[in-house]
Amino acid sequence: MLRHVVQLFALTILVAGVASGADSPANGPLTVVVMDPLSSPLACDCVQGYAQRKYEKLGEYLSKKLNRPVNVHWYESLVTATREITDGRADLVIGKHSVVEFDAKKLKRSFVPVASLTGTDGQTTQTGLIVVRKADAANEVADLDGYRIFFGPEECDEKSAAPRQLLMKQGVSLPAKVETYPACSNAATALVELDPERQGGCRHLQLRSTTARRLRHDQEG
Repeated sequence: MLRHVVQLFALTILVAGVASGADSPANGPLTVVVMDPLSSPLACDCVQGYAQRKYEKLGEYLSKKLNRPVNVHWYESLVTATREITDGRADLVIGKHSVVEFDAKKLKRSFVPVASLTGTDGQTTQTGLIVVRKADAANEVADLDGYRIFFGPEECDEKSAAPRQLLMKQGVSLPAKVETYPACSNAATALVELDPERQGGCRHLQLRSTTARRLRHDQEG
């Protein structure tokens, strides 16, 4: 069974860059948008039990320190959050670096990184994994030519851009049809449920984040 990792900049805290009419007044409410997949309201089943970051506590702390109201909002998309919830405001954004940058480009806004959050291992990097079925014969990345690949969303570098570069560097041809899944749990379920015999012997692999570590142990087979 093959597992190969790629490491990237992980979760970051970014502040709004160039001032705009949507920015909060100096003494007005500070708007915090949380996109962290390990925050309690946004955690998926694959990280159940240890994704319990409480950003409402951060809001309370900032409010006391800054002596101004702080509104904390949780949403997976910065674009949707600013258009439907915060009336265009986003003074502080917390989420995957690549995802925040992806959404910021859509909004034509700039944000400046001010801090990186650590994982339980104390590291600030996000690791992507290449996962195949337990009985698969692949041992190296170069063995994956011809495999059917389940990518993650393009805004998640550890499950899209980085593994693409790795595969091409190792001489692996990317499939003409790009198959993507919104979450690691979705791709893992699809991988486990596939019957290789019914797929004409087609071999498969999935790209996932280390935030899905627990799911990997529970479902691989």
